[in-house]
Amino acid sequence: MKIERVNDHQIRCTLTKSDLEVRNLKLSELAYGTEKAKNLFRDMMNEASRRFGFEAEDIPLMIEAIPLSGDTIVLIITKVEDPEELDTRFSRFAPGVLSSPEDFQEAGRLSGTSKDGETDTRLYAFRELDDCISAAHSVPKPDAVMSSLYKDNGLYYLIIRCRDDAETFHQIANMLTEYSTPELLTASRAVFLKEKAETMIASEALEGLRLI
Repeated sequence: MKIERVNDHQIRCTLTKSDLEVRNLKLSELAYGTEKAKNLFRDMMNEASRRFGFEAEDIPLMIEAIPLSGDTIVLIITKVEDPEELDTRFSRFAPGVLSSPEDFQEAGRLSGTSKDGETDTRLYAFRELDDCISAAHSVPKPDAVMSSLYKDNGLYYLIIRCRDDAETFHQIANMLTEYSTPELLTASRAVFLKEKAETMIASEALEGLRLI
């Protein structure tokens, strides 16, 4: 289990198959909010508190589930200052993690994932342009994905979409998480970035970044 501090209000937890096996927990059980899933969540929050001072007692939390390849899932846990502003389609509050199998599937859909990879799309936030460049140089076969780069409020946002090689797409998606923060990609978010944010590289962004 890998826990990272994103900022004062958000942490990122990466759970692998081995992490779940140690607890005799199946990935699908996270959707049911079982006692084992709740214990895992409490352990994550305790560890975040111990390591980063991330305190969330009596504070609503939004939990975004981003399934990755190889039975790995990323949980983005965010403190919510005003829950009424959240879209209830994808806001899920502690301690149930995700309240139903349908919620888990919806979280995957909203984050841009699909089971067959045909329409698989991901969004990543980078703090620095140098991080974008380093990420682009690290990925194999950048032309295996369609990619665009935007800038908004001082952050860089990279959107990638699978072309036809799902295996390579998932490799690239996993590697990008080492340099960035995966974020929820909804249709409205995609439209906002395209129409309101500054377009840095409209297409083939990964290839363009590798030339810098």
